[in-house]
Amino acid sequence: MPPVSNRAPGSVIAGKFKIEEVVGRGGMGTVYRAIQLDIERQVAIKFLHPEMQEDPVVVERFYREAHSAGTIGHDNICEVTEVGADAGGPFLVMPLLRGASLAAVIKRGSLPIERASDILRQTLSALQAAHGRRIIHRDLKPDNIFITRVGDRDDFV
Repeated sequence: MPPVSNRAPGSVIAGKFKIEEVVGRGGMGTVYRAIQLDIERQVAIKFLHPEMQEDPVVVERFYREAHSAGTIGHDNICEVTEVGADAGGPFLVMPLLRGASLAAVIKRGSLPIERASDILRQTLSALQAAHGRRIIHRDLKPDNIFITRVGDRDDFV
């Protein structure tokens, strides 16, 4: 049975991240909003799903993806600032972004051609940077493209 850790609001991970709430779930893990206690900064922490933690190939891929994301250095690729593990398994720490997935933005209706072109240009620029480092994104889809909020606007288009 995989290890389990309490990730309820208020739980402290690795002695320095206080969990606030779940902000997303994906194929490999669950993402939580947390506070990095030493500098009182909001971060996102992604934990590998418990059922995947027993597979060393999956755990290795999880860490390899964190390392890859941390080495590209592109404005449109989320930076991994830390990796670690607690009793509940491996995790990655990233800046907490505000916005929505491209899939969620598309569900709101069609995008103006200028905005769609801008999103495509930024996505292709990020892919080019990754490919230049011999890194291939294994799951590129609208759910995995994040459109960040501009200021306090709730409008991502």
